[in-house]
Amino acid sequence: MAVAVIALVVTLTLQTTIFGASGGSGESKEMCQSEECIKTAARMIENLNKSVDPCEDFYDFACGGWIARNPIPQSESVWDQLISLHEELSQKLRLLLEEPDQPGEPRGVKMARAYYRTCLDTDSMEKLGMEPIYEVMAKLKLPRNIPEDDLNPPELDVAWLAGNAHRLIKLHLMVNFFISEDPRNGTLNRMMLEQVSPVLPDRHLLDQERFKSEIDEYKKYAKSMLELAGVGKRSGEFAQEIVDFSTQLAGILNTPEERRSPNHMFHDLSFQDLQMTTDMNAAQWNWTTYINGVFNDTDVKIDAAKEKVIVVDMTYLQKLPQLLVLTPSSVIGEYNNLIAYV
Repeated sequence: MAVAVIALVVTLTLQTTIFGASGGSGESKEMCQSEECIKTAARMIENLNKSVDPCEDFYDFACGGWIARNPIPQSESVWDQLISLHEELSQKLRLLLEEPDQPGEPRGVKMARAYYRTCLDTDSMEKLGMEPIYEVMAKLKLPRNIPEDDLNPPELDVAWLAGNAHRLIKLHLMVNFFISEDPRNGTLNRMMLEQVSPVLPDRHLLDQERFKSEIDEYKKYAKSMLELAGVGKRSGEFAQEIVDFSTQLAGILNTPEERRSPNHMFHDLSFQDLQMTTDMNAAQWNWTTYINGVFNDTDVKIDAAKEKVIVVDMTYLQKLPQLLVLTPSSVIGEYNNLIAYV
């Protein structure tokens, strides 16, 4: 956003210079005087910090006014005009959803209000209790109560669980699968695979001394959810193990800087070839099992030898099976159960 603002300021400056120069030569060129142009120019001027010499600090000159009027909220780590606009639109959307239905409104608007009211109907949720969650967990072959005995953990196929969790409740467990426009051919939609952040932001997990209060609060939350799942005295211990495993997951993620790098390549390959690539370190994740779970109960059939997927974060997918091999299955089970609950 800052780059866009600077570019606009440069454009306006050049236009002013050009129009001024052309005016001196006798040519008459009018600048845009429409309402939209005037409002845009006013916003541009308002966002400037005229106390700064643009030759000394052009960024502060172009954006300093907006930054001074819009401090970063305590609940956010970054703030810009796009985020601010998103928040404004969200507030307007909430007001729209809370209004009563009106005759002649589109069906989609009425359906959105119905979904919104359902989410706020806490009385009905309380009457249903935990039963809806137990039904989903049964379909995912997860135990209703997390076993406290980690000596004999239940058998767990993480790839099967992740694929079916995606299908049933749109849960991105360990990996993020989605259908999106091919980045190299906008006329095609393609299957995409990328890394997925663990339960907490990776920057929190990788700098726990700095974000100690956030980590401690999450542990309290995880402990309470584990107690709800039937874990007794060991809930605090399990919460710590989940944070430790999440930290290890964060450690194998590609950083934002790496993902923006021109050397961060996309890989277009079949699921069979992906299997060979990720099996190099540890054969712990079956991609055919995973993708069949994603499309379970649909008419989509995936041929692992022919169907191709675009992989965004190959190094993460290669490190993930190795991490799963090194992690006790009881800890992976605790992590999966907690994610399913929340």
